[in-house]
Order: sequence, then structure tokens, then C-alpha cells
Amino acid sequence: MKAKASRKKMDYQRAEVMLSLERTILSKERTVLAEITVLLAFMTLGILIIKFFENSANQPILFFGFALVMFSSVAMLFEIFNFRKYTKELKKIEKDGSGIIVSPD
Repeated sequence: MKAKASRKKMDYQRAEVMLSLERTILSKERTVLAEITVLLAFMTLGILIIKFFENSANQPILFFGFALVMFSSVAMLFEIFNFRKYTKELKKIEKDGSGIIVSPD
């Protein structure tokens, strides 16, 4: 009887840990998607600056526009890599619950 109660408690703790891991990874995915949205806005701003000032003699502002586009592109690639990493982690947890260790009390 006691072993059955202990097993139920371990199953409950395991499920609780799995849910908390899934919530953590899903929140990381949401954060990465928000960062990608901001980087897209920065890239658009850089392109707008380049197009608006392309015929002007103001070189520093054009350099700033190009730098904004380049920075946004590199940072976006990094964020897409992170998004894929978190998605793989979530699928791994959903598949077999790996990485979960629950010790009996």
C-alpha cells in the first residue's frame, strides 16, 4: 500500500516537473519570437534610412542604416538558431520526458 502511494507521488512529481520544463521552454520560444519581431523592425528601419538618404551627401547616416541592417541580420540568424534549439528540446521532452529525475522522499 505504501509503495503504491509512493509511486503515485513520484508520478505526480514527474508530471509536475515535465509541465514546468515545457512552460520554461515555451516561454523561451515566445521571448525569441518577440526578439525576432524587434529585429525585423530594426532591419526595416535600416532599409528605410538607406532609401530615404540614398541621394544625400550625409554618409554617417547611410553607414548607420547599413550597420542597422547588418546587425539585425546577424542577430536574427542567432535568434532563429535559438528558436530551433528550444523547439527541439520541447519535442524531446514531449517524446520521452528525458532529463527528468525525480527522487523518492
